[in-house]
Amino acid sequence: SALIYAPTSSGKTFISYYAMEQSLRQNNSDMVVFIAPNKALANQIVAEIYTRFGSKKYPNHCTTQLFSMLMPDYTINDPTNCQILVTVPYSFKNALSRRSLWLKKIKYIIIDEIQTLDDISELETLDLEKILHVIQCPMLALSATIGNLDKFYDWLN
Repeated sequence: SALIYAPTSSGKTFISYYAMEQSLRQNNSDMVVFIAPNKALANQIVAEIYTRFGSKKYPNHCTTQLFSMLMPDYTINDPTNCQILVTVPYSFKNALSRRSLWLKKIKYIIIDEIQTLDDISELETLDLEKILHVIQCPMLALSATIGNLDKFYDWLN
């Protein structure tokens, strides 16, 4: 796991695409979860995923899809049968609480703009905290504006 703290436009999101690409190259079943702070950013990420990785070919017998988008008010593709799941904290927390077998496919979780913990409601903060306590795979946390990096890192650990 890693906390990447770097200025805007310095390549943090590129690191997340690298993690996605590595998972896509390994097999057709592992999953990477990208947790965005809001739907607008999630939409941008899905568009970029489609542009970067949309040409991936799956075997004819394979039902796995490249991506899914899981939001509070809609879902695109099957979140249990994709390789890259793009979501927001609330929706992913609800998926985690169902304890489904598909959750074992998750090999990496990326949390973008993790500094927004200070900007979101207390309920959303609790959603993200629950996710951090429950996940059992490596995590990549990205931020450009953490106020007190050492304190935040200690909390994250």
